[in-house]
Order: sequence, then structure tokens, then C-alpha cells
Amino acid sequence: MQLLNCHLAIQTMAFLRVFLLLGFVSIGFGCPNGWLTHNNKCYHFSRETETWLGAAQMCAFMKGTLVEIETKDENYYLKAQASTTRHGDFWIALSDVEEENSWRWMISSTPAANETFTDWNPGQPNNSGGQECAALHRDFNYSWNDDDCRTNHYYICEKSNSDNTQFIG
Repeated sequence: MQLLNCHLAIQTMAFLRVFLLLGFVSIGFGCPNGWLTHNNKCYHFSRETETWLGAAQMCAFMKGTLVEIETKDENYYLKAQASTTRHGDFWIALSDVEEENSWRWMISSTPAANETFTDWNPGQPNNSGGQECAALHRDFNYSWNDDDCRTNHYYICEKSNSDNTQFIG
């Protein structure tokens, strides 16, 4: 019996070596638990609320960043996911805190006006009462809305899926 087990182990090792040498095996760890995968990115939709700065800090704690929406496809995906959570508004990394009425993605410093699209709800941003941070707003079908950065909202973190994947071979 021991000889049979040894023989099977040798065959299994030989089989794995062939796949490794040919480069057919990749070990993808994917996104961490509690994160969703979409187009090589991982997204975390919080279940707790934070201020905008607190949300950014929580994302950093989870080795991610507050989400920057780069494409219409990504925006559509995030809105669809946010609507399934049955939560409220979700902070995103868009703010005019550095310069009034100059909305920038805070991680990349890219002006939102340079994007090929924006998804502001009509009449937004209105900077009412010093609103300097943006969120996906539930009452506006998760379109963008400016809000007071000190308000507690849910938040969306992102990180690259490639940070969590190792390829062998």
C-alpha cells in the first residue's frame, strides 16, 4: 500500500512539473474576502459608515484606496452594486477640497472635468453649505452628489486584482 501511495505521489509531482514548465498553471488569489472582482480590480462596499476622511483611512487600512471612477463601465458597475446593498450613499474619492469648484480625484489628482464623462445628478455639484466631497447618492439612483465631508456615509474601496495574483511558470 505504501508503494502505491508513493507511486501516485511521484506521478502527481511529474504532472505538476509539466504544467509548471509549460506555464499553464497560475495561482490566482483573487480578491480578499468581502471584496468583489470587476475588470482586474477589487472593490469593497462597506457595511459601516465613516466621514469622507475616515473612509479614505479605512480603505488605506485595508491596503486599498477610496474608489476613483475611471470609465462609464466602472461607474455603471459600481452603481449597480451599490443599489443591491440596500444601504445609503457611498463616498468616492472625488473632492474640491483643494480648490473650490475644481473637482479632482484625490488619489491620482486628475480633474473630473478631464474625464470623458461625469455622472453628476442634475444640479450637482451645488456646493450647498460647503459641500466638498462626492458620493454615489441613493436618492439620485447612485449618481454623483456633493456632500459635507463630515457626514457619515458608506464607502467604496478599490485595489488592483493583480496585487493579489501570482503567476507560476
